[in-house]
Amino acid sequence: KDTNIATVACGYADGYPVSLSNKAKVIIKNKFFNLVGRVCMDHIMVDLGNKTAFLGDEVILIGKDKNLVIKVEDISKIANTIPYEIVSRLSLKIPRIYKT
Repeated sequence: KDTNIATVACGYADGYPVSLSNKAKVIIKNKFFNLVGRVCMDHIMVDLGNKTAFLGDEVILIGKDKNLVIKVEDISKIANTIPYEIVSRLSLKIPRIYKT
């Protein structure tokens, strides 16, 4: 099937586990999208279906956007590890946004 693929500048060199390949989701523009393919050294690929994304669009790996949430506990379960390992391995290159 035809689909749009977004390339996101985050990979296993940034601490994003390879074990999330073809399993994890991200949030873009308040919608869930699936990872496709393997987590690469510096990139992940996201299946956008018939949607589009643009350079500079926010991609949420862990966190929430309105009513959608990706918990670190969910990611760690998929990666077969503990939440602390996920957050401690994430590179400082990945922006963090803290909201109260």
